[in-house]
Amino acid sequence: MGLSGAFTAIADDATAASWNPAGLIQLQRAEVSVVLRYAREKDRHHSSDRNVTVSENEFDHANVNYFSAVYPFYAEWLKKNMVISLNVQEAYDFTQSFSSDVIEKSSDQDRVSSSAAFRGIQTDIVQDANATTMRNLVFVSDLETKTITTFQQLLSSDLITSLAFEQQGGIDAITPAWAIKITPALSFGTAINLYQDRPGESIRSRTIATYAGNSDSDVGIISSKTTSGTYAFNGTVTFTIPGFPPVTTNISGEGTYDPFSNVDTS
Repeated sequence: MGLSGAFTAIADDATAASWNPAGLIQLQRAEVSVVLRYAREKDRHHSSDRNVTVSENEFDHANVNYFSAVYPFYAEWLKKNMVISLNVQEAYDFTQSFSSDVIEKSSDQDRVSSSAAFRGIQTDIVQDANATTMRNLVFVSDLETKTITTFQQLLSSDLITSLAFEQQGGIDAITPAWAIKITPALSFGTAINLYQDRPGESIRSRTIATYAGNSDSDVGIISSKTTSGTYAFNGTVTFTIPGFPPVTTNISGEGTYDPFSNVDTS
C-alpha cells in the first residue's frame, strides 16, 4: 500500500475539481459520482522465428474507474464551512493476455557396421564313369566368406508447446479529503492517497503450458556376404578303348573361384 498527501489553498473564485480538496469547499450539498470503464482489447503479436507462432489475443474487462462521495457542512464550533470527501480512483489496470505455440523438431541418425570373416576347407571326392572314361578325383576347396552387417536407425520427433499467459488485477487509489473555508477569499484543504490492491481482486497471473508431440523410428539392416577362394584337385583318369588295354593317367590342377556376393535387406 502506498501513501501520499496534498495540501491546497485556493482563492474563492477558483474552478472546483473533485480531486482538489480546497475546491470542494464551494459545494453546497452532498454529492456522489461514479464513473464506469469498459475496455476491449485486441493485441497482435509477431515473431521472426518460424518455429514460434503467436496469435491475436482479444479480451475485455470492466471496472469502476472513479467514485467519489462529498459531504459539505457548517462547523458551529469554528463558525466555518467545511467539507469531507472520499474518492476512489483506478490507478493501474494489470489485465493482460498472451498466447503462443512453440514447435520443436529434431532428428538423429545412427549407423553401426560390423564385419566378420569365416574360412573353411572343403574336400569333395568325385567318382564317375562312362563307356570309355572313369574319373577318380579329390577336390579340395579353400573358401573365405566375409560378412558386413550395417544397422541404420533414423529417429525423428516433434513437440508443440502451447503457452497461455493471463494476468488480472489492479491498483486503486483511495483518497480521503478535507477542506475548510478560512476567509471568503481563502480556503485550505488536504488529501491523502492510499494505494492498494483492488478490493476483492488482488493482482495475480498464471501461465498455462500444454505439450503435444510424436516420435518416429525407422530401422534398417543390410547384410552382405562375399565368398572367394581357391581350389586344387588330383586323381586319376582311366581311358578304355575296346580291343585295347585300359590306360590310366594321373591329373592335378588348381584354380580360383570367382567371388560371388549376396545382399539381404530388412
